[in-house]
Amino acid sequence: MLQEAKTPEAKLLNLAIKEFGEDAKFILEQMHLQEKAELKVPGLAALPWLFTAKSFEQCTAEPVARFKAELMADRYFTDLTAGAGVDAYFVLPQAERLQLVEADAEHAALIRHNFAGKAAVQLHEGLAEEVLPQLLSGGTVYLDPDRRSGGQRVFDFSASSPDVTKLLPALFEKFEQVWIKASPMNDITACELQLGKPTAVYAICWQDELKELLFHYQPGFAGITRYEAVLLGKNGLVADRFSSMALANTPEIANAVPGMYLLEPHAGLTKLRLDKAHAAQAGLKAFNPQAAYYMLPYWLSGYPGRQFLIKEVLPYKPKVLQSYLQGQGIKRVHMAKRDFFLEVAAIRKVLKMPDGDDARLFFTKDANGIGICVVCDFQRF
Repeated sequence: MLQEAKTPEAKLLNLAIKEFGEDAKFILEQMHLQEKAELKVPGLAALPWLFTAKSFEQCTAEPVARFKAELMADRYFTDLTAGAGVDAYFVLPQAERLQLVEADAEHAALIRHNFAGKAAVQLHEGLAEEVLPQLLSGGTVYLDPDRRSGGQRVFDFSASSPDVTKLLPALFEKFEQVWIKASPMNDITACELQLGKPTAVYAICWQDELKELLFHYQPGFAGITRYEAVLLGKNGLVADRFSSMALANTPEIANAVPGMYLLEPHAGLTKLRLDKAHAAQAGLKAFNPQAAYYMLPYWLSGYPGRQFLIKEVLPYKPKVLQSYLQGQGIKRVHMAKRDFFLEVAAIRKVLKMPDGDDARLFFTKDANGIGICVVCDFQRF
């Protein structure tokens, strides 16, 4: 590590080979991953934990893994897609039996090292669908299916590995609780059409970013699905939590004017379509029934999202917009859109406006369905 600080990247491998022989490449990879792990999974970096580049990229961030462990913890726990073992590690303190399944031989070897001496852990190497008949029944099962099948990112559970749509009936026969992780890019409705009615869906967010979706299933469930957005703070603790069971109603529609604040809800709220109910409960006004932009005549303390001071509201007429922006000395802007008929790239091309920090432009429709541009200060509140 001391040598790395003063050695060019191109020469580092040769230096390591002289020092460590055939282990050099692995050791250098662990050094680089260790540095990244201190930010993503600091508790495991301190052990230290061994990763591959792929398993580290796909592993759950520690604050998210800790929260999930609170939801999923069970005496008998099975992880069918163990990967780097991060999710399993945080469930382990509550488990009497922890069955881990991993298809990748290199990942499995590192799991053996990482969980060495843990009597509750049983590692099964192989494909989940092939190993499943060998596993003990009961308790909870968790899957984080590989969504990079064939090197390309996929959002269809039937194209993931394992194919969750084929595996689910067997999981219902063998386990009482089933938890399935999905990409934050997945469409909730499409997931439910593929997998059936979940008991709950969680949108888990950390540091202003939607990290993952988590679906909970119980065999034979026929009740009302609960949707819950969980916002974790920088310290990893729950800062806000919003449930569909506690939110209702829709906000009033109004027209925005300069001096008001535009409120952009957190991605966790919009992903689960909880933003409108939350806006109504908080007394916000909506631009229109579809757009997830809201407004208030004052800054709202503790709002789960971003707030921007509105400087002007203009109709979407390119020449009018260009004239206004030039008159205000605005040359570079950040753009966003919701419920608008053009994509941001197309708008930017029409206005000939590069990306930058002079202002923020939000494109949507007003209460009458007319396209508008809401010009805001760049600073978020």
